[in-house]
Amino acid sequence: MQIKDLLLILSVIALWGLNFIIMKIGMSYTTPFIFGFLRFLPFVFLLFFFKRPKIPLKMFIAYGFVLYFCQFALLLFGMNLGMPAGMASMVLQAQAFFTVFFATFLLGESFRIRSFIGLCVSASGLTLICLQADASITIIGLIFTLAASSCWAMGNILMKKLTGTDMKSLTVWTGVVPLLPFLIGSLVIDGPEAIVQTIHSADIIFVCAILYTSLIATIYGNTIWGGLMRKYNVSTVAPFSLLVPIFGLSAAAIILGEHLSYIDIIGAFIVMLGLCVNVFGGRIIQFLKQRSRKQTNSTK
Repeated sequence: MQIKDLLLILSVIALWGLNFIIMKIGMSYTTPFIFGFLRFLPFVFLLFFFKRPKIPLKMFIAYGFVLYFCQFALLLFGMNLGMPAGMASMVLQAQAFFTVFFATFLLGESFRIRSFIGLCVSASGLTLICLQADASITIIGLIFTLAASSCWAMGNILMKKLTGTDMKSLTVWTGVVPLLPFLIGSLVIDGPEAIVQTIHSADIIFVCAILYTSLIATIYGNTIWGGLMRKYNVSTVAPFSLLVPIFGLSAAAIILGEHLSYIDIIGAFIVMLGLCVNVFGGRIIQFLKQRSRKQTNSTK
């Protein structure tokens, strides 16, 4: 992976890590369905600045529904049903494993040994962090968050198939797909009064939370992420999401004053080690082979 692309994806991961804290703050103002509706509402105003991507309507709706409605509805409900923000940022990264699995069987991508080793190493780091985490996690919250991670993974596969389309246009236009499902859910479950009350009681913090999650986390983040998903092998890009919990936990420590234990730090180091194996393993193996050849030639 090129250094420029590496820096781009790290910027996205950092912003996504902070996004869990922002979502938790935004969710304190309203319900999951209303927050989801307001999160994607700004996309309507952006349609005038981007051409509609030339993709089949079925794929257009499937991508927007799976990635934006299903993923975020399940995630928001999971957080609302007892999944702490920091833990949600970790559990959601199961998408890296779902994505590699789906890519292998649905796209026919080769699954490299170094990717498998790197994923296993990173998984052990996340497991270490999870084992010593707060016991306040609920089973239903965990199930919803895992379901959200599988939707993200399927969205990655659909994104991989949508080659030749501008990622900004794709993100903006498919971002209006979840509006109707979120609105219907809000009206049926929460009622019109709850929507009106949320809008009337909104302050600058809530507005900033909505704008951050929609413009920065979704449009900027998904545009960069999708572009790199197309450019590189899925098994190279997807594991980077395993860094999200590290940024999320760090943001929680700085913004919310949450404590980072030594186990958290060790687990984070193991996750990064696994990513290094996945991203730089090929270069390391190539370097070692070249060095071995030079030593062999020098002894002749």
